[in-house]
Amino acid sequence: MTNDILRATRDIWNQNATFWDERGGADGLPMQRALIAPITERLLDLKRDERVLEIACGNGAFARRMAALGARVVACDFAEEFIERAKARTTDDAIEFRVIDATDEAALLALGAQSFDAAVCTMGLMGR
Repeated sequence: MTNDILRATRDIWNQNATFWDERGGADGLPMQRALIAPITERLLDLKRDERVLEIACGNGAFARRMAALGARVVACDFAEEFIERAKARTTDDAIEFRVIDATDEAALLALGAQSFDAAVCTMGLMGR
């Protein structure tokens, strides 16, 4: 992705973060709660204190679900506004929110090589 496209995409997500945060609330959109989250939880089969990296965390709804299951979560999004909203909605200290672009290999490696038991991205890959 070129830098111009990346910047434009980030700007769009920052502009729309309020809409999606308010629409989904602390627990996420109905489709996420009813379908995506339960299936993803089953696939992850998380154990207490496992360390999980979530890419494209949005407002942190799924990160909070994983923390409630006992995971320690590093949740990232490239939209600063989403990270601010996620932090505002979260009181659990088992979650660390960071502004990271998932296409930035150096930023991801700075989190620590092989330091996660699992990685997840539930709503970040989109196509047409």
